[in-house]
Amino acid sequence: MSIGKGNHQKALVFQGGGALGAYEAGTYQQIYKKAGQESTDGRLFDIIAGTSIGAINSTVLVGHYLRNKNSWVGSAEKLLEFWEGFMCPTFADGLLGENPFIRSSWNYLRTINHGIADVESARRFWSIFKFAFSLRGVPNMYESIPQWGTKFLIKWATEWASVASLILAASAALASEGLSSIAWRDRL
Repeated sequence: MSIGKGNHQKALVFQGGGALGAYEAGTYQQIYKKAGQESTDGRLFDIIAGTSIGAINSTVLVGHYLRNKNSWVGSAEKLLEFWEGFMCPTFADGLLGENPFIRSSWNYLRTINHGIADVESARRFWSIFKFAFSLRGVPNMYESIPQWGTKFLIKWATEWASVASLILAASAALASEGLSSIAWRDRL
């Protein structure tokens, strides 16, 4: 595309920074609304780029655009859906975040002992603790226990059969030499 008077390109660039990616998803939703209102030809962006988490956000958006026949419709929702997939509620969210009785009891204990963390700090601590030390992983992020299936069993059986055939071949070779495996071991 040539760039001259009256012609311009619109670029959307996301920066990196971990949790900033979730913020960018909300910001993109507002940019999408505004750009959609101003666009006369349906073209919202000519260039989308990003660094680190911004590159991941860019990939989600461009992937949506390509899968939807070069249409941006629904892209803001798709990016928000991507980020909502990372949400992993813990017992602390339900217990400390939503239960008014527990919250008020916790706050009362805090007035007695100022060394106790406030409710929000405790909720964040337990959420991070679950994320970092979960034995089963975090849904939509990672799984620390492998999913056993036939793929693993077939691979195991194939490797076991290979080892078994090597043992049988070695035993046959020893037998043809007139040596038992015990006699061969004793020679070493």
